[in-house]
Formats: sequence, C-alpha cells, structure tokens
Amino acid sequence: SHILHRFGFEGEAKEQIREHAEKHPKLWKMYHIKPKYGIDFCFDWIEDEHATEVIHIEMDIRDNKLMKETVEQLTDFIEGKDWVDLSKYIISKKDEWLQLDDYAQAVWKAKHTGLDQLDLPWFTGHYLNKPYYFAYLKVID
Repeated sequence: SHILHRFGFEGEAKEQIREHAEKHPKLWKMYHIKPKYGIDFCFDWIEDEHATEVIHIEMDIRDNKLMKETVEQLTDFIEGKDWVDLSKYIISKKDEWLQLDDYAQAVWKAKHTGLDQLDLPWFTGHYLNKPYYFAYLKVID
C-alpha cells in the first residue's frame, strides 16, 4: 500500500520553468503539470499455494484536502474490518465473482465488503474516479 504525490508548480518556480523551457522544450511538461495524489491499497489472502486479491483500492485525486479526507475514511474502513473473516467470506463466494471481468469483480467485492457505502468521490465525472477505480484504470495525464 502506498500514497503517491505529484506536485505542480506555481509563482516564481513556474516562471523559472517557463523561462528555461524556451531553450529546453521538455520542461513544458513540468510547466503544465497539475498536482495529483494517488492512493493504492491491496489486501491479499495467501493460504497454502493460493493467493486471492480480497480488495484493491486504487484512486487518483486532484485536490489535496479531499485526498486527506479520503485517506482518513479509507483508514477507518480498513481498520474497522475483520479481514480474516471477510477474506474467508470473499473466498467462499468465489464462484459468484471469479468468472466476472476485473471491473465486475471490483464492483462485487466493493458491495460485499461495504466499500461502496463510503462517502467517497467515486463519481466525479472524471475517468480517474469511476466507481471502484481499480487497477485497470491507469493514469495517463
């Protein structure tokens, strides 16, 4: 699990980048970059020779304050679960979700773990925060 930060530039620092970008065009990327914060949490159940991804939360947020609030909510959610029992439950229902594609599996697991009940910015209209926002939605900007 990890949290990623990509900071943007403002004020004098941004102006300096602009000045140098005239001579070094690759700096235009830094000039135009926007802040982004990423959350990635994965819980796997490993037993004997088998490994099962119980839940995988992957989310990108543009606003620092919203990112901090989201981390707090997810921390409370994660710490408030009995992951041993929940993992055994998810695995016992494997026949319901194993044949589903990645997105449908993510939706199924979110509903059965209670993740879908959190007041988080799933539906922001931005492709980065589609419901259940999982690993197949890679960041490209």
